[in-house]
Amino acid sequence: RWQDAYKVIKENASDWARARMALLEKALHATNAPKKLDKSRAEKLFGSPAEFSISRLESFAQCGYKHFIQYGISPADSKFTEVNPIDWGTVFHTAMEMLADDVAQSGLDWSALSADEIEKRIDRIYDDLLDEYSHGKLFYTFSNRAAARKMKRAGTKTAVIAAEHIKKGSFRPVEYEVKFGHNKKYPPLVLSFDKANILLKGKIDRVDLMEKDGVQYLRIIDYKMGSKDIDITKVVNGLQIQLFVYIRAALNAYPGAVPAGVFYYTLQDGVVTLKSTDDIEKIEQSKLEKAQLKGLFINEPAIIEGLDPGFESKSTIVPLTKKKDKTVKSKSLVAKEVFEKIIKLALDKAIEASSRILNGDNPIEPYKFDRTSTSCKYCSYIGICGFDERFSGNSYRKLIKINLDDMEVGG
Repeated sequence: RWQDAYKVIKENASDWARARMALLEKALHATNAPKKLDKSRAEKLFGSPAEFSISRLESFAQCGYKHFIQYGISPADSKFTEVNPIDWGTVFHTAMEMLADDVAQSGLDWSALSADEIEKRIDRIYDDLLDEYSHGKLFYTFSNRAAARKMKRAGTKTAVIAAEHIKKGSFRPVEYEVKFGHNKKYPPLVLSFDKANILLKGKIDRVDLMEKDGVQYLRIIDYKMGSKDIDITKVVNGLQIQLFVYIRAALNAYPGAVPAGVFYYTLQDGVVTLKSTDDIEKIEQSKLEKAQLKGLFINEPAIIEGLDPGFESKSTIVPLTKKKDKTVKSKSLVAKEVFEKIIKLALDKAIEASSRILNGDNPIEPYKFDRTSTSCKYCSYIGICGFDERFSGNSYRKLIKINLDDMEVGG
């Protein structure tokens, strides 16, 4: 056997050779499993009492070791001139906030502003913002300049459509980029476990309200650079809890208000895909459908009417259709009890992640959603963790897959 041959070679080898053979043996049995932090060290590293952002807890749900590197070690990125998606996201969010401030200072309601007026205002805002952002970083290279022009066109189009959504609906923005947390405008969400409290913090892109028949309805809108929708499987696995935690924080700030829904609104590039040239006349309709708010909203007549008053067969604001018998249909509609159940689930996942972080858990356990979607795919720290399925203990974590029907109360 080769083991017997190896033993003989090792016994007759020099001290230098035996030392290197020992290293090979160690590598042969490597597990690539990080050592768990003791609780006191974890508390020193992450704070006590801890205040966590929701994106941070979602990072832990992606992979415990990713969270440890990102928020515990916090390696700095030395690249200065390169523009990344975070830069564009910051510009997009800031421009939308500045537009809202501009409209508010003018004393006008959104319904009083034409598309041309919105376009002029946001165009001016982007000119100033792109020039000033990070000391002109966005114009350091030719590729950055081209991307900045593209960003301005898409941002302008996005703002015009967002304004149209507001004008057509009954919900009105009341807060932009509002923060909750310690010493913020909204108080932090306080969650308890193991006789300890953790504080949750965050920044809500937009809070909208609608008052009808003495009831105040509240919805949350989150701006995104790329297309995104609610995936209940990701919520259940702690990967997409942000909007449901955010709406809980907003409802705490508006006592008596009831939830209406949570939505993503994405940057619109104005590009649509047609199956044939026969569909050219459908371009505008396709653009409107692409620009719809995506998310979950409660199946109540007042809320549906408030989202898109008087729509006939197909809403251009939310994914909602009306049948001939006047009943409505949408994959985004849920019962109020189900919506509240999802909020509670999101808070439970926040407690679970926070508890594991403060107990020192930092496992290398990335998830795999399907054949191509894994938490390693775009991870910046893959070169640090060295994840490899050939190592003992290195394997992808499979997600619990469910659909909205499984969330029915009692299910």
